[in-house]
Amino acid sequence: MSSLNPTELTSVVSQRLGLEFDNFPESIVTIHGQTISVTNELGEWSEFLTFELLAYTVQRLKWGERFHDDDYIEWMFRSWVLDKVEENLNLKVLRAVQDILCNLIIDESTPDKVEEKLFQWAKSAAIESATVESSSLLWGVRFFYEWCLDIGLPNFSEYRQFELDSIRPAWRNQELAVLMRDANMGPYTKIEISLIEDAMIRSKLVAPFELALFYLAKDWGLRPIQLALLQTQDYGVDDLGPYIRVPSVKGIRRAKLRRAPSNMVKRYITDETAKAVVRQIEIAKDSVQPNLASIAFFVGWESARKLGIPIFPNKYRTPARLERLCRNEKLINYALHLDSARLSRVIRKLTFKLNIPAPKRMKDSEPNKTLEITAYRFRRTKGTSMVLGGATPEEVAEALDHVSSDSVQYYFRYNLDLHDFVNKAHAASPEINAAIDMWTGKIEGLGEPRIGELTIGSLGKCTLGSACPHHPTVTCYACPSFRPNRSADHRGALKSIEQFQSIIASSATGPVVQQLENSIYGAKALIMAIEGQGND
Repeated sequence: MSSLNPTELTSVVSQRLGLEFDNFPESIVTIHGQTISVTNELGEWSEFLTFELLAYTVQRLKWGERFHDDDYIEWMFRSWVLDKVEENLNLKVLRAVQDILCNLIIDESTPDKVEEKLFQWAKSAAIESATVESSSLLWGVRFFYEWCLDIGLPNFSEYRQFELDSIRPAWRNQELAVLMRDANMGPYTKIEISLIEDAMIRSKLVAPFELALFYLAKDWGLRPIQLALLQTQDYGVDDLGPYIRVPSVKGIRRAKLRRAPSNMVKRYITDETAKAVVRQIEIAKDSVQPNLASIAFFVGWESARKLGIPIFPNKYRTPARLERLCRNEKLINYALHLDSARLSRVIRKLTFKLNIPAPKRMKDSEPNKTLEITAYRFRRTKGTSMVLGGATPEEVAEALDHVSSDSVQYYFRYNLDLHDFVNKAHAASPEINAAIDMWTGKIEGLGEPRIGELTIGSLGKCTLGSACPHHPTVTCYACPSFRPNRSADHRGALKSIEQFQSIIASSATGPVVQQLENSIYGAKALIMAIEGQGND
């Protein structure tokens, strides 16, 4: 079958699905700033995508030849490749999927059948590749399916994605592998959320709209399509605090028109989220003016000014698409909105904009990994935290906008796995046991100091027998002479030490910093020993 040019391929797939897709770009820019031509001067596909791997070599990816007989799969794969190239340059993953794409047999063209065939193909490839010591194909098919889900292609399922994520490399340590604790695709830990939030606030590269996206995704795990549909009028404040009215797109109350009144659900948000949303609303009101002028050309200023202003507006529409939207009274209200696929890309690109080193979750974690940021990881975090907080399947389904509780059962399956994981890890971890052993026999009850002992406030006693050469109460938790009082407020002391650490972090180096690190570690170990083990 001959290869369709970029414009033809987009047009064929748009007509087949009854959806509107943007044309392929003429060029893209990699994370290293290299501009790569996607098409040639004739508007056909470039023969190769050529990459400069900095300080290493030049690599090329075949691009001019057709990858798959089915136009929809061809469009998916090319779109996914371009997105991945803009995010990172892991060509092994792309080539691994490209090499087996011909094995994906599509014998029925309906969206549901295509999704089913693609899932079965991906699952089979993942299972097979999990038995060899190479994870490129396993990661590749998982990333490919997740990309289709993330941009909202028809019939792609979170539950299917969970099944793919549950396939683990057989050569890895399975003892600590919990289905939803995947370090790359599972829910975030509290530490990871804190790292992302801190980086978002501190980074000069993060725009206000990206900060608002992050907070809304963190609070409610909203899908990109829900974020794309939000309008400035959806934000409000009542007696219970700030809230956002969110359109349901898959839930029980869903109507065909996305922003139908029966679709809107009130979700209360944190003060930090409200602050970010309010700031973005003010920016959005100004940024839509050029697009409003373009819309007014078709429908007049009176009608243009009546349109709802999206919280995340699109800065530009192609004239042809803008005219199609404006000529249809049911579609014109979305002429200003940013597409969900673009919002997905914005969130995913935060991975490389923030470049946060991923905390190691287990011994066989890959070194030097960057913390992956995607909209669906925030959804999994929200669902997981609700389950661990005691929410029912119906409550989780309602919060995550699922049509029934059957769609969220995997979160409850994970709950049981997590408790088993925590118990095993707690018993097996040499670090935890060593930390607790450090305080064995040293924890005491409240009592008068013996000869040679000094009282350290309410925290405990010191057996050093002389003046402390360090900072009393701060460095005690790293000192072998410290005898902590079981009933003291060690959590409060830990908080004070961490605050002290943050104050001097920018001005101190060397021994002081190391002493504080040791004290924080010792305080956490003591709290574990008292609360978790009950040592004497």
